[in-house]
Amino acid sequence: MRAVIAQVSGLVGLALIGPLVIMLVCADQRPFAKTHATEALNFHITVLFGVLISLVLVFVFFLGVFTMIEIGIAALVYSILAAVAASKSETFRYPLTLRLVT
Repeated sequence: MRAVIAQVSGLVGLALIGPLVIMLVCADQRPFAKTHATEALNFHITVLFGVLISLVLVFVFFLGVFTMIEIGIAALVYSILAAVAASKSETFRYPLTLRLVT
């Protein structure tokens, strides 16, 4: 259940805080939840970087608006796919994600 909450927290506005809290709380007791929380945290950090780059592109070119829309749709779809995988007790690895937190 905690793994699903870690994956869904990005959809409710707790993109960085939710997975970080679950990762720290479940560090030793629940390795499955920690794995999903770490993946979700890495994914949302990558999404944040993409949005920041898109903001710069909005001011330089109008292209940033389209990249923000694409990043938002991808974040929504991949978060739902990860939550479904977590509910089935399967592991999920986000594609094109920077693995900054281990």
